[in-house]
Amino acid sequence: MYTSFMLMGLGQAFLLSNWVAGLAGLVGFAILFSCEWTRKSV
Repeated sequence: MYTSFMLMGLGQAFLLSNWVAGLAGLVGFAILFSCEWTRKSV
């Protein structure tokens, strides 16, 4: 699941010409992954 979110974020970053919108997918993935990672490790 996390791999697919990361690949979608990377694809969005490379395909969109607007860098702010393109990197928003990766920022969203980073927030999701960090929240899940801290919750599983506690």
